[in-house]
Parts: sequence; C-alpha cells; structure tokens
Amino acid sequence: MNQDYVSLDYREHHSDVPSSRNFNNESCVFRVFKLPKERDPYLHIQIIGKAVVFKMLPEKIMRDDMLLYFNRIDIVMITHLGTKNELEKCSVKPENKLFKILKQLFRKGKTTFVIEKEEGVVEEHTANEIYNNNEITEKLSGTDGIKIGYSVAEEHYNKVFQLRKSA
Repeated sequence: MNQDYVSLDYREHHSDVPSSRNFNNESCVFRVFKLPKERDPYLHIQIIGKAVVFKMLPEKIMRDDMLLYFNRIDIVMITHLGTKNELEKCSVKPENKLFKILKQLFRKGKTTFVIEKEEGVVEEHTANEIYNNNEITEKLSGTDGIKIGYSVAEEHYNKVFQLRKSA
C-alpha cells in the first residue's frame, strides 16, 4: 500500500480519532512504533487506534508536514534523526561554515531566532521562516535544527490549543 496515500487519506477522513497519547488535550494521529536500525533507516509509524503500520524516512516526515500529527516526544526524536541523517549525507566541509543561532526570542506567540551567517552578518528570522528556507536549514548544526523544528511544532500546538479553547 502506498505510504503517502495512507497518511493523506487518514488525515482527511479520521481527524477526530481519540488518542491514548494526548498532551494538553491535543489529538495525535501517528506515533513512532519502531526506531530505525543501522541497515534500515526507516521509522515504523503507527496510526493511533488502528493496526496500520507503515515505514517512512524521518526526512520525508519533516518535509511533508506530518510532524504536526505526532506527540511532542516523537517530534523531538524525528527531528533529531532527520537532521542527523541530512548532515551525514552532506558532510559539511570546513570551507562551508555553519550558521549559528545567537539568540532565541519569544514575541507575541512566535519564536524568533537571531542567526549569525558570517562573521559580523546577523539576521533575525521567525522559526517558520527558517523552517521553510532551505539555504538556512542546510547550514544549521544538528542541535540548532532540532531547536527550529521543535519551535515550529510548539507554535502549531499552541495555535491549535488556542483555537480549541476558544471554540
């Protein structure tokens, strides 16, 4: 069965499934069922409440915005694995200097990061801007990538929680 079909079809038709792994009354649709091994880089993902398990790469989960349908612990793990795998693939050379996060600021419900791109060149971006900008994300360290991914997911959860609270 095609993995993309399973995930997209399930999200469209079964968004109200109760979860045994709720955090702050947020409904999680997927959970990590089995971690990857050395020879098999795929995560085994289970649809909560169903006996459906499928394989998917952590990088693909991050690219397809499926990250938003996992609980917070799984998000950190998937982001770490995806960032680690991407860094191993591109193996940054010394001449390709990494960007560095200098500060993390919280303004009006959004996380803003101050990034040093080069010596003396500093820019300020929101977590979503960084997440959607390949130039920046490719040059972040693994730890900084995890911070960005977690901040994006946290903002999404807070937005969903506020919408449910006001409804």
